[in-house]
Amino acid sequence: MEITVQLLATYRRYLPPGVGENQPWPDGHCQESGTPQDRQDSYTHDVAPGTTVGEVLATLPLAPNELVTFLVNGRHAQRQDLLNPGDLLTIFPPAGGG
Repeated sequence: MEITVQLLATYRRYLPPGVGENQPWPDGHCQESGTPQDRQDSYTHDVAPGTTVGEVLATLPLAPNELVTFLVNGRHAQRQDLLNPGDLLTIFPPAGGG
């Protein structure tokens, strides 16, 4: 089944080769050129039925204990949640502040 994975902020560096070429990330930094419509921050991903959010997260080169914020179809989700065909999994680093 096919889902869409959207990687935001610094996680854009984990996009598959050829995705997001209009907005290269040399040394992990965004090059602010072009319009927002030119940005490509997502890709389709084929997963088996019964795949969880956590299993998709495990395919990214994240540190084992790295905190990650993620949404499924714009709503907060849990790692053990099952994905459905056509779901949008949005992944980004947690926001900090004080």
